[in-house]
Amino acid sequence: MNEQEIELRTRVLLSTYRALLGRISPNMREIMIDWGEDFYKIKAYFDRPTTEGDWELLSDISGEVAADFPKMNKIEEDIEYLTKPALELCPLREVVFMRLGELN
Repeated sequence: MNEQEIELRTRVLLSTYRALLGRISPNMREIMIDWGEDFYKIKAYFDRPTTEGDWELLSDISGEVAADFPKMNKIEEDIEYLTKPALELCPLREVVFMRLGELN
């Protein structure tokens, strides 16, 4: 990774963590992200069927991040209800949240 990529990674992770504050529900198992100069993707796994409120929550999170990066004009949110173990999930670039007990 070059210096520019390291700086972008650091900024995206810090922005994501800030956006997650107070927005992680007890039903979230794991949250992953991917990004580039012009895109941001966030995916959340839940332990129950998802609701409209879950989508709104994820949209709020990605909106907070997008506000920090004007060049990121492609924002993608994905939610999945999944019961298989966390180690079997197909990861994105970074895992930014994993609920206690998910690796057991």
